[in-house]
Amino acid sequence: MILLEFNSLVLAETINQRLQKDGAKSYTHVVLCDFDGCTYDVTTVESNKTALIISISWPAFQNLKAFGVENRLKTIYGPLVVAPAAGFDFSLQIDTANPPAKAEEVVKNISLLKRHAFASVFHAAFEALDGKGSVPDLITIPYRRSEALYIKKTDGNRVIVIFSMNFQDKDDIIYSDVFLKELQDTRKQISSAPPVLYSLREPPLEIANVQGVARGEGQGYVSFVIASGAAGSARREQTIDNIMLFRNYLMYHIKCSKAYMHTRMRSRTEALLQVLNRAKMKEKDAEKKTMTGRTFTKK
Repeated sequence: MILLEFNSLVLAETINQRLQKDGAKSYTHVVLCDFDGCTYDVTTVESNKTALIISISWPAFQNLKAFGVENRLKTIYGPLVVAPAAGFDFSLQIDTANPPAKAEEVVKNISLLKRHAFASVFHAAFEALDGKGSVPDLITIPYRRSEALYIKKTDGNRVIVIFSMNFQDKDDIIYSDVFLKELQDTRKQISSAPPVLYSLREPPLEIANVQGVARGEGQGYVSFVIASGAAGSARREQTIDNIMLFRNYLMYHIKCSKAYMHTRMRSRTEALLQVLNRAKMKEKDAEKKTMTGRTFTKK
């Protein structure tokens, strides 16, 4: 099983390339775009080209402000935080002439900027589960176009995390159905695994009456029931990582499965063509004669 990275590798590579220039005073401006609408901007300041500004713009960021995303990022990044650049939600600054100690760790942590921002809503929900703070009964985060994340409080010591996903390809629905049924059956073998529920077209009862929930032929809903044990401080970070990466993990394996099927079909077609070519009968040249009995030879 292949696990995806939690950080943005291309962002880390871009920053490292700049730091390896030993604080060169050349102008830099790189824009990086993710498929979920998130945009990173890496640029130098006109007045001080050794100051490298890393900014993030993400449509979901505005919804995360209600759950303390800015305070959380300031706690994580400390003195690197600066005022947001124009048109962006959050910005960090590195002095390339005097890079911070343990620069590799700092760069990797910066590449986790979106992860730390998205994690704020889970921290708020899980802390409320422990009685430390309060959150609405239903949290809605539209983190992608036509897709959203819902976190529903229950009466007990659990929260329900619901992914609303849009499948643009009909084949993806079939692959996801097989994949998620296997995920549901995993609980029969691993009792500590969280319950997983999956439905198509119609949303689950927890969000059935919520206004604005996407519906349709290509809409799927996956629900995870997270107990207080998995949301506790000891396992919280790992639980958040696994939940946030689920959507990308599912889509990645759907694409890999389709690529594997296409490869097998091409291989099978080539094998069948070879069999057909071997089965062809070679036609022998028939002897042709004239009316008088002489053999006819074409020159």
